[in-house]
Amino acid sequence: MDKKKAIKVLGATAIAASAFVATSPAGADAAANDVQSLVKKAKDAGTVLKWAISTEGSADGTTRPWAQYNAAKDTRDAAVAAINKLSAAEKAGYLADIEQNVTLHINRAMSYIDAITAGEKINVKKEALEAQIEKNLIDDNTEAAYHALSTEIRKQAILLDRVYGQSTRDEIRDNYKKSAETVRDSVKYEVSAKIELDLAAKAIAADDTATADKHLTEAAKYMKDVKNETMKAALVKTVTELEAQMTPEVKSVSSINATQVEIKFNKVVDPASLFTNGKDGAFKANTVSLTSLDIIAPGALSGTLSEDGKTLIVTAENPLSKRYDVVVDNVLTKEGKTFPKYAKMSTFEADATAPSIISTTRVSANSVKVIFSEPIKSLGTVSYKLADGTTVATSNVTNDFTPGSKEVTFTLGAGIAVNKEVIATFIGAQDQAGNLMSPNPATVSLVKGDKDGVAPTVSTITQTGAKTFALKFSEQLFAKPVVKINGSTVTTSDVVQDTTDPTVYNVTSSSVLDGATTIAVESFTDLSGEVGTNLSKVITFVKETAAPKMVTSAVVTDATDKKEYLEITFDKDVVLSTPTVDATSGSYVKDFVTTSLVDGDIAPKTVAYKSATDKKIVRVDLATFLGANDVKGANYKLNLSFTGITSAANVTANNVQVTFTRGEDGIAANTDIVAVTNVAQGSDNNKVAITFDKAVDGGSAINPENYKIDGAIVESVTLNAAVTSGSSTTQVAILNLKEGSNGFTGTRNINITNVKALGSTKTMNPYFINTITLNENVAPVVTSAELTATNKITLTFSEAVTDSSANDFEVLIGGKSQGIIEEVSAGIGSANTTVVVTITGIDATELAQGISLKGLSTLDIVDAAGNKLSVPANITVSH
Repeated sequence: MDKKKAIKVLGATAIAASAFVATSPAGADAAANDVQSLVKKAKDAGTVLKWAISTEGSADGTTRPWAQYNAAKDTRDAAVAAINKLSAAEKAGYLADIEQNVTLHINRAMSYIDAITAGEKINVKKEALEAQIEKNLIDDNTEAAYHALSTEIRKQAILLDRVYGQSTRDEIRDNYKKSAETVRDSVKYEVSAKIELDLAAKAIAADDTATADKHLTEAAKYMKDVKNETMKAALVKTVTELEAQMTPEVKSVSSINATQVEIKFNKVVDPASLFTNGKDGAFKANTVSLTSLDIIAPGALSGTLSEDGKTLIVTAENPLSKRYDVVVDNVLTKEGKTFPKYAKMSTFEADATAPSIISTTRVSANSVKVIFSEPIKSLGTVSYKLADGTTVATSNVTNDFTPGSKEVTFTLGAGIAVNKEVIATFIGAQDQAGNLMSPNPATVSLVKGDKDGVAPTVSTITQTGAKTFALKFSEQLFAKPVVKINGSTVTTSDVVQDTTDPTVYNVTSSSVLDGATTIAVESFTDLSGEVGTNLSKVITFVKETAAPKMVTSAVVTDATDKKEYLEITFDKDVVLSTPTVDATSGSYVKDFVTTSLVDGDIAPKTVAYKSATDKKIVRVDLATFLGANDVKGANYKLNLSFTGITSAANVTANNVQVTFTRGEDGIAANTDIVAVTNVAQGSDNNKVAITFDKAVDGGSAINPENYKIDGAIVESVTLNAAVTSGSSTTQVAILNLKEGSNGFTGTRNINITNVKALGSTKTMNPYFINTITLNENVAPVVTSAELTATNKITLTFSEAVTDSSANDFEVLIGGKSQGIIEEVSAGIGSANTTVVVTITGIDATELAQGISLKGLSTLDIVDAAGNKLSVPANITVSH
């Protein structure tokens, strides 16, 4: 619309100008010609400038067209100066022409030039970040360069967007903005991870474990997308260092299905401290337990650790529901630090989620693994049909299902043709909580693959130790092969698939490998079903004659008993048989004084493996080893010899020399765990007696928060003196219940937690009992006292009471004792809600002064539960 208006104005002006020129004098005609010449020159310069800032012309997005810009500006200014000498009527058309064809391009050129200037500012920041990236550095300078570039892009982007022309604008953006964003984004995840790790470091310094863990978790998410391997290695190193500084703790406990609980740790767990086999499965004693508070026993527990070692999945034998005391104790980090004991109650909702099939995975040509969303109690009824609807006999399909499995492998038998699709239909499959599968029925496709035409072969047989060798196959096998050594079959458990190369099986012989040996490899099949040809081959093994050599020695303080141990690491696994270490000679230096040692000064002492899972490291308790020559702060140089420490080939370890500085043993933490042996009603209904099996820590034992009794309030705890009888000690804590807080007589749930043994660092395992009957402790009260005759007072009670004797009240007249003791004339000895008291007759004068009853110390009125009548103040007698 603006262009149309401009054209119209220009046309009208041109006509006016022509008419004026035709009738003007000669001088005016010359001036007009001069203006027209200058306008044309300016417009020509504007056209050149227009193409200089356009991708259709000579613009390259990096060069500023200053010459064309200045030429257009100078010619424009000259033309405008000449135009301004004309009359007002003559100016309009020329000025509009200049504005449209020169000034417009000058302004656009200025935006173009400004954009290049802005882009070059971006480039400076981009090059700074590129320099850091080229060095593979992820440090504060890299982060600063990243943020500086991001800021510059945001700041200069508006100038880039002002460039006229879509194609030119895109080129400018590509040259500067997009190229810079590409560089910046190439380390986006690296920088983001570093930022989170820096925040984690600050949180750790402030001892804020929860915040630190949150940032470490976020860092881990970013690190999954890090592409720069060098930077990734640096970030991983930082994570390791930060995690080493964190106080170990259990982060969370939650149920994930009917029989499984997820326990998250903030540090990598040492599986050897958790499982009996050091890897997975059954737990060691006193490590993980689930104790039901609602008589819903979990049964046997087993577990598996996640790949990163921070998440433990606990699987219970039985479905879990309602409240459980969850205890995690005696668990170590990978670095040997102890996780503090976790003992808290968790409520697990009964599993109401239907199980489902989440995937299928081909195991071999004949086998498919079906993976369920959770452990399955029953597969229900499984039927099979071909894709065309033909029924497949169940005998042609087998599976390895066992109750509690999440994964089931189905094997298609010989009766099913190759490449035939079998549809397996599950009807009535249930999870451990009895929830039916969804959808029900559910189907999966099982396809029998064809053999690949290439049978597996044994590629190499390589000796790896005195009793071990490795079998490498040409491809992965469906199952372990049968291996024989000189005709004797190797136990299946001694043929183990390698964890890093699935085509390798590591074989352990029962005896030392020596000389020509016949190795037979039989019954092996590849994943496609091709059967390999049995192999029998004579292999010449070299009997190991090299003695175990020490690689390193170090003094290490044990995390549990706080003693210093001399640890010796050998270059190979060693076998211990009544093993000892002896210092045959040496010396130690203390305060610049050297003391020489000869054979016999330090007697041989027994050594042991540091860990059952690492047979290269042995250790000896330094205090025991050094004996009388144990000097704190001394620098030792000892020559050691070994007995009973041999290689698998029975070659005794070489003598070694070690140097170390002796510190001192710490005091082992007292880890005694106290237990409850008895819970009983106390001396009255306001007390409950808890008997512990040993002396307890007073601070934890008298904390009312550590005792929970359903339907009652523990107001305070009184600790009796510990009692020792023979070799055993017991101690009783008296729970003082709030008066009137226990409203009924009957069986109660009683929970006791967090009490420690005297001097111990370990809290007790949560104690729960629901077979103890406690009496209610709501005391009866007098609801009314009425003078029903001049010598009789009728008392009404809040509940039925009994009174075994008469001396319960003293009569007061006008607040003064009359020395008159009540005598019960009705209700004594039986349960009643009313009792009639006979007193000395009252006259009108005494009646006017007011009558009341005062409870005596001999008052023995009690309710059915034995709670004594409560008389907090004198009882006013009405009349």
